[in-house]
Amino acid sequence: MKKLTVAIISTLLLLSMSYSFAKDFSDVDTSHWAKQYIDALSNSGVISGYEDGTYRPQNSVTRAEFLKLLICSDPFLENQALEYGKTIEQVNWYDPYVKYTMFLKASSYKYEEEEYQMPIERVEIATFICNFRRMYDLTIANEVGERTEFSDISGLTNIESISIIEAEDYGIMNGYEDGTFKPNNPVTRAEVSAIIFRWINLLRDNDVVE
Repeated sequence: MKKLTVAIISTLLLLSMSYSFAKDFSDVDTSHWAKQYIDALSNSGVISGYEDGTYRPQNSVTRAEFLKLLICSDPFLENQALEYGKTIEQVNWYDPYVKYTMFLKASSYKYEEEEYQMPIERVEIATFICNFRRMYDLTIANEVGERTEFSDISGLTNIESISIIEAEDYGIMNGYEDGTFKPNNPVTRAEVSAIIFRWINLLRDNDVVE
């Protein structure tokens, strides 16, 4: 089910004109399905690669890394997190982002400290996204199409199931052709680039960011 809005398509066309200025990662060639998202976010400074010039698109993303990306999608929120970080004891690089998320009550999960450095799962991303969407009170301009009845989400919590449905409604995440969502799958750096790109466009559609 296609959920891209006209605004997202227009942004893709605009960003395609500036790809030449984005960093060319040696392991993301022109045929890579996520190249447009990776280039766009790299060009805007939201994501970065490694010192050896690679992006490593198949690497998994940790919970801490995702929360930083989610917060840094909004420059105002990023600044708030960094300011909040000055008021707390910082042990890890991700403390300002993780602890500010807790401060905002935007997490439905309680992790042990070491769990933030573990790969984030698709259901967790959907839940974080939808918690932040509610915090911003974001809406969508286009009518929601026919919803997918995912065959593998019945064992999840109510908030997780609702979040997955909302993430699809808002065009942020999709399921698979076999009718599953694969909620417990880890998310790659390529996949998260597409998710964050769509999230930023939702923020733009609601005039949260420019």
